[in-house]
Amino acid sequence: MFLLPASPGLAAGLDHEVSNLRDKGFTVSWLSQDIEPGQVNYGTSPDALTDTAYDDRGQAIQDYTHHVTIINLTADATYYYRVVSGGVIYDNNGSPYQVTTGPALDFLLPNAITGKLYQADGFTAAEGAIIHARIGSSQVLSAWINNLGAWAINIAPLRSADGQSYYEHSDSNDVVLEAWDGTGATTTRTVTVDSAIAGAPDMILTTGTDRVRVTLQVTLKGRPTPPHDRWAVPVTVWVHDTGTPWTVEVSDNHGAIACHQTSTNAEGNVGIGLEPGTYDIRIKGAATLMNLVENITVREGMALVDFGTLIEGDINGDNSVSTLDYSAMVMCFGYATNDPQAPAPTAQCDLNGDGYITALDYSIILMNFGQTTTQ
Repeated sequence: MFLLPASPGLAAGLDHEVSNLRDKGFTVSWLSQDIEPGQVNYGTSPDALTDTAYDDRGQAIQDYTHHVTIINLTADATYYYRVVSGGVIYDNNGSPYQVTTGPALDFLLPNAITGKLYQADGFTAAEGAIIHARIGSSQVLSAWINNLGAWAINIAPLRSADGQSYYEHSDSNDVVLEAWDGTGATTTRTVTVDSAIAGAPDMILTTGTDRVRVTLQVTLKGRPTPPHDRWAVPVTVWVHDTGTPWTVEVSDNHGAIACHQTSTNAEGNVGIGLEPGTYDIRIKGAATLMNLVENITVREGMALVDFGTLIEGDINGDNSVSTLDYSAMVMCFGYATNDPQAPAPTAQCDLNGDGYITALDYSIILMNFGQTTTQ
């Protein structure tokens, strides 16, 4: 809707977007066919494009996405520019593109809309993607996605499409959000301004059917109250179509349609991306039993799914707490997880995540001894 990819081999023109137009600056963004550097040459005369602006992430950045913000301009002035992407100059058939900055307007306190953007798997940050926002017939605002998948756009200085005045809007108005990366994946979402100020719902890039980000929550014993770093643990998540049995075959992920190797966050949550539908989902920590929740209906706006407490003590990964796990605990007892002399299963024996194998871990094995879960 806002942005189209570059036409391969076309040096005269380039599909790109001008956004964030104000009195002293504007942004030029575009997509390229390859991972490459990008810059914008600009000036107040079409024959003297002597100034250069680079990607907001730095001059050395190379990517499919390019987001270049030009600042320190003069109000009510016309600027000419050309785009240089991967060394190819796009100059509009020798007649540089042009944009006129708006007049200086009264200062407004910042008012940011925020959110997070993920790749299709639902948990990998869509770092480097670009998001655009528009309210009604306003100009387009844009930002790039950071390494945490987060974005923020200040809508206080939002202007009319011609940039001459502030665009009047209320918190109940819709804001259209559209995100792109360089692989052809996109997503679009329409939310109210007030909900975007509170934090827009998570968005997922996809090349096909729209996906929903599903948040799975687990509880871990023997750790400080979350949020805490010791709640961030490696987990495996298997997604089965409802009613599909767990198989012994590792090669097909035990019959799952998706298998994610990921980690919980400091609150014990993990997000995955799924198409709307009904699923059975299993989650297992590196040294825990597997928990299963069946018949999960995935739909837009769904609440997080509580998977309960992950039972610690499955050190050898056979989905039971047995004499084999007890023997491993005895062998590793007294070691620190970072001790180079520690036996191989020491990391899995640290059942409370404090970095040491102590009586606390030993007591967890004893408490959970003999437990198993149905796959």
